[in-house]
Amino acid sequence: MDGWIKLHRKIVDSQIFSDPDILRLWIYCLAKASYEERTVLFDKQEVHLLPGQFITGRFSLHAEYNAGVAPRKKIKDTTLWSWLKKLESYGNIDIKTTNKYSVVSIVKWSEYQDTLTTERQQIDNRLTTEPQQIDTNKKLKNLSTTTTTKEDDQPEPETLLSTYTKVFKALTMDGLTSDFFMKLRNQGYTERFCIELLLEAGESCQGPKPSLRYMESIRDRWIKEKIYTRLESKARKEQSYKVTPLIPNTPKPIEASDEELRELEEMARRAAERNRASNQ
Repeated sequence: MDGWIKLHRKIVDSQIFSDPDILRLWIYCLAKASYEERTVLFDKQEVHLLPGQFITGRFSLHAEYNAGVAPRKKIKDTTLWSWLKKLESYGNIDIKTTNKYSVVSIVKWSEYQDTLTTERQQIDNRLTTEPQQIDTNKKLKNLSTTTTTKEDDQPEPETLLSTYTKVFKALTMDGLTSDFFMKLRNQGYTERFCIELLLEAGESCQGPKPSLRYMESIRDRWIKEKIYTRLESKARKEQSYKVTPLIPNTPKPIEASDEELRELEEMARRAAERNRASNQ
């Protein structure tokens, strides 16, 4: 496949960079992704792809990833697919699976790849036909400077990993926590839900950082009460703290007629006489 891709320098601070196998798979995904909208033929079926998408399957991924690798170092197809799902749990890709193939979409492709990939792809194509290569290289340099400056001026998007590093003061996510969030993503919960849950745990825990058990307790409560954000969680807590004041029931005074009062006095007198008789 012609053309090239770019990697942002902040990849060295990501959990992908700490795992060479996952890093190689991530670069494979970037290289396989289409840089333009097109239609491809897969298993005698036309599949329409958008920029940042590519089509794959468990066996084709196994064959391409292990191409040229020594037999003893080849990765099993099931292992590769679990790594691909881990990239999805990190929020790097999105996978739509059919009974014949899967379409993998690079998340935020347009933000990190489109501007440079498409424009520089056109410049690379012109390099073979235009004799004025010096002028073209100058345009390429100016394009690189302008695009980089524009990108650096924009704030970095909040991701699950960046939130984790902020809460835990760590560069990478440990395996247990990664599996915890990967299970949530596999259950259909969004990355935004995971970020909100992680922030809730960091803000409400008593210690320096929340434990996995503490995050599990928040997860269980949120799922049970259908909570998706910290704002909803706060509102639910405030609602449960409200106590309805009790209004004491003041008994109404008994209103009796004169005749009823005389009967009561007579009943009291007779009771007193019976008590005196029984005591003698």
